[in-house]
Amino acid sequence: MTASTKDDDSFYDAEDGFSLSGEDEINSGDDVDEAEDSSEDSESINDAQDLNNKMNEYDVVIKRNMNSKTESGKPVERRTKLPAKTVPNAGSFLSIIRKNIGKDLSRISMPVTFNEPINLLQKLCEELEYSELLKNACDETLSPTQYERLMYVGAFALSAYAGTIHRAVKKPFNPLLGETYENIREDKGFRFISEKVSHHPPIMACYAESDDFIFFQDNNIKTKYWGNSMECINNGIVHLILKKYNEHYTWEKVNSVICKAMYANRYLEYRGELKVTEATSGDYFNLKFQSSKNGVSGGVFTSKKKQMIQLVGNWDKVLFKVEPQNKLESIWSANTFPPNFEDQYGFGQFTVELNEITPDIKDKLPPTDTRFRPDQRLYEDGKADEASSEKERLEQRQREYLKERELKGIPWKPRWFEYKDDPIVRGVKTYQYKGGYFEQRGNITVDHTLW
Repeated sequence: MTASTKDDDSFYDAEDGFSLSGEDEINSGDDVDEAEDSSEDSESINDAQDLNNKMNEYDVVIKRNMNSKTESGKPVERRTKLPAKTVPNAGSFLSIIRKNIGKDLSRISMPVTFNEPINLLQKLCEELEYSELLKNACDETLSPTQYERLMYVGAFALSAYAGTIHRAVKKPFNPLLGETYENIREDKGFRFISEKVSHHPPIMACYAESDDFIFFQDNNIKTKYWGNSMECINNGIVHLILKKYNEHYTWEKVNSVICKAMYANRYLEYRGELKVTEATSGDYFNLKFQSSKNGVSGGVFTSKKKQMIQLVGNWDKVLFKVEPQNKLESIWSANTFPPNFEDQYGFGQFTVELNEITPDIKDKLPPTDTRFRPDQRLYEDGKADEASSEKERLEQRQREYLKERELKGIPWKPRWFEYKDDPIVRGVKTYQYKGGYFEQRGNITVDHTLW
């Protein structure tokens, strides 16, 4: 379970474990190098290290059921590892980067070995790994007021970053225009669909629903290199609706930075603040990302900025609610990584499962689904040379197809999403699900094959 109960063992005494001040400075604009690392405030580093040490004593491991059920009720055996080990980078990353300083790297074709074997559509689905937090938000025992609901929704927004901690080396595949990805998880209670809806700029849109929530967003990531660091800039609005309360939450994702990008010991940081706002009340959840040890601190606030709940933790490990007498209650904790994660692109178990074709979905996936993409499948199987050739073929095929449409004056229209006014943010248009995918699932055909 990701939410603790009110039992005594759900707390640990934080009196000598973690600073609750949350006063660390965010180094949002500068490159991170060894000199800056050594000059960070020693007290804040020690505070965060104390929390990390304390967590080794505090059991925050989540037990996951590896079996889920199909629509027929039969259990699905999901794989626990990828077909092949991590493919090492080939070619000079440094030479590519030097030629493109200050440019948007998302528009530059990279060697296939710089990829990980999932794509940007699947990465959106990764954000649902801890969707049980939203069930907790709808549980009146765990969430007796709107502030606890906001706390769990905010914890869900934070949890999207946990699976990236070991993935500063490679990037996801860029989907082809019109490519889709579905994920129906009866064990988790949600169904998900995503589509690449725009080529320039590259925009991915997704929609998910369950008995408890509706989740949707569109996302455009721009990547730029700045000397000794690489910044991934997120553009887009994330929406979440809790059906039971008809509460609508929105947030924007924080930017990520790959520090020491040119070195083997590169690592990932998130910078800025994560603010989740409930549209009607104006109440909000806010966490400040600290520059040391992946720390976060903040809380839940009223629309008039009165703090109702105080929160501390780490974006890759755990989020604690600060209780009286300086005790911490675990609200969310990250799943443990498989023992072989270093040979699996740094993937956690949920990510390992994303590209698998299980028997229950084999005959229901549309021909546009990412799982059928040949270069990504070859790469997952460890066949880098074949994957590279196939990637070049698919990209050339897409260029020719889009040029042909342009010459004929045929504009591109996404199949499952439409571009219209955002339901909450005024003056902004976003790609939103228009329905039909799940009703047509198993009978979807296409006029143009992507592969």
